[in-house]
Amino acid sequence: SISNPAISKDVVASDSFKMVLRTACYNCHSNEVKLAWFDKISPASWLVARDIREGRKVLNFSEWDKLSHDRQKGLLFEILNQAQFGSMPLKDYTFMHPQAKISPWHTGILERYLRTLMVKPGTDSSKIAAWYKQYQYWTTQEASKTTVNPSLNGFLFDASYKNWVVINSTVRTDNGTLKMIMGNDIAVKAVIDHQTNPWPDGTAFAKLTWTAILDTAGNLVPGEYKQIAFMRKDALKYKTTDGWGFSQWDKGLEMATHGKTALFTTECVNCHKPMKAYDYVFTIPLPLREMPALQDRLITSMADSQGHSMSTLYGNDIATAFARSPKGNVYPAGAILTLVTWKQQDHEHWFGGKMPATMQGVEKVVFVKGNSEQVDALYEGYKGNARIKLPAQDTAFVQSRIDFITSQRASIMP
Repeated sequence: SISNPAISKDVVASDSFKMVLRTACYNCHSNEVKLAWFDKISPASWLVARDIREGRKVLNFSEWDKLSHDRQKGLLFEILNQAQFGSMPLKDYTFMHPQAKISPWHTGILERYLRTLMVKPGTDSSKIAAWYKQYQYWTTQEASKTTVNPSLNGFLFDASYKNWVVINSTVRTDNGTLKMIMGNDIAVKAVIDHQTNPWPDGTAFAKLTWTAILDTAGNLVPGEYKQIAFMRKDALKYKTTDGWGFSQWDKGLEMATHGKTALFTTECVNCHKPMKAYDYVFTIPLPLREMPALQDRLITSMADSQGHSMSTLYGNDIATAFARSPKGNVYPAGAILTLVTWKQQDHEHWFGGKMPATMQGVEKVVFVKGNSEQVDALYEGYKGNARIKLPAQDTAFVQSRIDFITSQRASIMP
């Protein structure tokens, strides 16, 4: 039998948003279950009871107060994504309960309310101060001595991710963050070979999250480091979690293990369920094969909300090592910086996310030894994917672009 325990706190949202939830979700995800007569007849009643118990474990709208504010907000956006991809409600449930189907009209209601929750870009002195404090610590030797405990499911933290290749980046207007997805050598080869569905065993991703802050030029740039999450593919080892292993560390540079028990992976798996057709991966890879410069090391990223563009700053090994040190912006000879800029578009797989679209241009700064051992910075600009070189620009413009590119601070990567 299924009982309805007391409600500690119902979900907080608009009346129309909650109307959709009550129509499509509450019969498995709340303490307000209303069973139809045929739900009470065995053996169907056994399946119904199982689904309700499991549904409440994943998400119970009647115990909304047990979730953190960030988790509550994240779930509201996840609900829309689950609905848009047809993952929820379950098809076998809507077959017997057609009134629970979510229509485009319903998703429109969800979208309109969620737009009111999106974080608007702005200058926040406390966020800038938090970033600066972290940055000062990160660029000292003390930061490298931090001990990172294994994830609760036994995963060891893999610090080598800092030298992995950028697979893609995301601007998240739903929570005011910038995210970068890095991939190991196996992931990169899979992208180059166009073998990403399914991804091969051994593939590993690292997803880094920073608070977005506005710089003096009006660009959104990575501020305070928030968390890192890993996905690792092993179809046999992680058979019970759709072939992927998950781990995560939170609370910024404190690097606290995520979750209360090893079962935190249930949360990860449920979020990725809508992406089953894409081997459970949200990320759409950048064209690494078409442009080898995208395989350089990550220094930082930024987004121009007014110009609807987003950029990533890459460096060769010399440039990256220098950028991640507290040495300023006078790069040594041999350093190469590459700023790639894309037009911005809505993320195909996450409402509230922005991702790169058409490549707009590439700018390269090469540092060479000049006269009297002085290091000169040489600038080159390209249209599109670096195949069309732009004509020489006037000195003032070139110097302004060099100054802009070399002034970018490296994103905090513990």
